[in-house]
Amino acid sequence: MNFFKSRGFLVTATALVVGGAVYLLTPKAPPPPKPPDSTANCITMLRDDFANAWLDPGWYNPTSPSHIPSIMFEPSTDGTRISVAAYPVDANCAAVTAKKISMTIGSGCTFPAGLTVGKVRYDFTDEDVDAFGDLISFSYLRLVPQADPTDPTKLGFKVEFVKLKGGGESAVAKGDTKPCPPFCPVAR
Repeated sequence: MNFFKSRGFLVTATALVVGGAVYLLTPKAPPPPKPPDSTANCITMLRDDFANAWLDPGWYNPTSPSHIPSIMFEPSTDGTRISVAAYPVDANCAAVTAKKISMTIGSGCTFPAGLTVGKVRYDFTDEDVDAFGDLISFSYLRLVPQADPTDPTKLGFKVEFVKLKGGGESAVAKGDTKPCPPFCPVAR
């Protein structure tokens, strides 16, 4: 018996054609909104980039093995360009270097002149978490370079959780980083 004329071939071919059509006709989720390129959006990281990579269930529960209380930011510059690496900090105050994310740097972005560039840390607050223990809804995290409020000779950042809506943007939560030292996570 010829396989191409058999009932099994017809069923298989029909299933493949229908399955392919359903796949092609199913609407795809839109990509996450990108921060507008502006001087305000100098250093950014999409919510999905770090929430998917770092935040497992129980991330905000201090008794959970997946507790992530902080983010460590490691800025650097070669004199002309800047970069910022971000790492989750675990419950043992250890930066998880294997989960490094390089943040997006906008055009024309610089650090304020004359400040010492070094690691800084941001501790999540209750303002950053919703009533269910999940990270609040926002589009991207933005770092605004500034002199550290506790030591004006060091680079610090204002951390803003920004939501894009209706063509505009608003910071739904914000806070300041802490200098390192003395608030240093250890590398893991």
